[in-house]
Amino acid sequence: RSAAAHASDGSAGLCGLSTLGVAPAQLPKLEQARLYNRVALYLLNQPDASSEQQLETVKKYLQTAEELTEPDPTLPVLERLDVRATTLSNSSCLLKREGKHRAALQFAHKALAIQKKHGLLEAQVTSLLNIAALNS
Repeated sequence: RSAAAHASDGSAGLCGLSTLGVAPAQLPKLEQARLYNRVALYLLNQPDASSEQQLETVKKYLQTAEELTEPDPTLPVLERLDVRATTLSNSSCLLKREGKHRAALQFAHKALAIQKKHGLLEAQVTSLLNIAALNS
């Protein structure tokens, strides 16, 4: 199944969220994307985050978050772009973990470009730190 299919029916298996009484599909689109980002970053920071299965799960969650933040006239533009930039930034962390430094740097710069263009000043700090870490 595609990541989009997972996002639409909430079955992507987000770490037992059903025990909280919340299925991702019950949340608004941008909240779903934020949730996928949070869980992906959490998984990426776990000790076993270098396992192939763990990295594939993180990749799937970030792809789903990216799809949820595609242009959509029903979503608030700045909020959507902020979540989109967060997704790109988190994707750069995944790519770095996978040893794809050039691609990681490209994603971090894409996130920063969105943030600069739309005046998302607070978010720029994270992107700049990611870029600095990638360049060190």
